Amino acid sequence: MIEGLETGSGRWWRVLAAAALLMGFGLRFHLLDAQSFWNDEGNSARLSERSLELIIEGTASDIHPPLYYLLLHGWRAVAGDSEFALRAFSAFAGALIIPVVMALGLLLGGERPYPAALIAGLVTAVSPPLIYYSQETRMYALLGLLAVLSTLFLAKFLVVSFQFSVFSGQAVGWGVAYVLCAAAGLYTHYFFPAILLAQNLVFLGVLLRFRMGGEMARGNVVAPVYNHTAPSRPCTPVPHPLTPSPCHLVTPSPCHIFPRPPTRHSPPLPPLAAHLSAAVRRGRFGRAGAVAAFFAGCVLVAGLWANIAICLVGINGRSPGGAVWSG
Repeated sequence: MIEGLETGSGRWWRVLAAAALLMGFGLRFHLLDAQSFWNDEGNSARLSERSLELIIEGTASDIHPPLYYLLLHGWRAVAGDSEFALRAFSAFAGALIIPVVMALGLLLGGERPYPAALIAGLVTAVSPPLIYYSQETRMYALLGLLAVLSTLFLAKFLVVSFQFSVFSGQAVGWGVAYVLCAAAGLYTHYFFPAILLAQNLVFLGVLLRFRMGGEMARGNVVAPVYNHTAPSRPCTPVPHPLTPSPCHLVTPSPCHIFPRPPTRHSPPLPPLAAHLSAAVRRGRFGRAGAVAAFFAGCVLVAGLWANIAICLVGINGRSPGGAVWSG
């Protein structure tokens, strides 16, 4: 069983991951309609029963953007308008956080991605705050889902960009997915800019650490390249060719910022740290920086468009609170 968890082979990984997901679903749907709506949930129910135009107009004077109410409007047309049905939208959104977190664990789990993903999934499945907000007819579960989903898309974009090219089809696809997810988050809750800030601070922190000559997590600067032709052999740290004079920086512990489990036929993943270190030392970021700036600009434009659209509603006289929603 332990060997199956370490390598992701066998049925244990799939069984335990499915068990964590089912447990998360069960906890979120358990006694979902035991209590009646409280004030904010009632507001969500009343606002979502309006037409799409009236929902957008109503959110101009509300403290939250309109995306959740628009989605709930479509959900209630299919599932109904009972307390269980309306809360089920948040319950599903909250439960979907679990597999996304496990996917992040597989991507960022280092040498042991499968145990890391399973532990992260179990913690997410039984988290009391996540369960609590998954049982409310509010937008907080959707906010959490978009937060972890955008983080996954950003991580995949960075991995693919440094493994292949920022202009490869996969990189562009993940970048577009991140932009769309970030835009959806901005339309969901005012807190989402903090998520974008955190994501960019992590990326900036990596750059600054190497700019100042610091070491990455666990004291590693030059990450090893896994031996893909002989997976049973221990990995050997080797200096990356883009890092000048790195011999004194090599440490015996493996550490990829965005690791992936080694496979027999896949090429080694170039360490993200070495690329960033070399780019910063050269004082430029080249095409990768240009593409990253493009995607960041798309997110900014998407957020500004949300404000402009709602302000126009207020200017047209449909609601005096147009400026309220725009901040």
